[in-house]
Amino acid sequence: MDSLSLNETKTPKARISVLSDAKNEFILELRIIRLICGRIILAFKHIEKADEIIDLSQAIIVFDRNYASIELITQLLLKNSHFIFSLSQNRYKKERKNMKTDDEWINLNLNKSRTKNIKNDKIRQKAEELDSLNLIIVNIPLETGEIETSLTNMPYELATPQELKELYGKKWQIETEYNVLKNKLQIKNFLN
Repeated sequence: MDSLSLNETKTPKARISVLSDAKNEFILELRIIRLICGRIILAFKHIEKADEIIDLSQAIIVFDRNYASIELITQLLLKNSHFIFSLSQNRYKKERKNMKTDDEWINLNLNKSRTKNIKNDKIRQKAEELDSLNLIIVNIPLETGEIETSLTNMPYELATPQELKELYGKKWQIETEYNVLKNKLQIKNFLN
């Protein structure tokens, strides 16, 4: 047991990760773990758990920036789930540079440099078998003048670029849930 002097404080060392049903406004799965566990690993675990609870082939899973990993994309494709990943500016730059329009199908080559960091053996083997992924990159202008870039497997007949923007916007429901967990319940302080 650590003892603290009156002037000392400890910084929380926990990460909170949530898979939320934005449409119905409830948390499907929540994990509170030490900060050393990465967000991609947590997202992978959320997807596996969600697969036990809901039919992922009927779901659209929306991710914020820094989640668009080959591992998660391949995992979701194996589960026949639809997804939308927001892309950071430096993600899949080569494919984005070759785009002629603001929304088009691209081939995401699965070379060794893109598959070497896949932790799950089954997913890595499948990614290596696939050789490439055929996905859509969409550039969506925002009211602020900024461009939001998304990566998805949703064909145009399921969602237009405007509908993708609306679907992605529903992700903000989770921010309300995080506010309750982090700021009102101070849940990150429960781990030692």
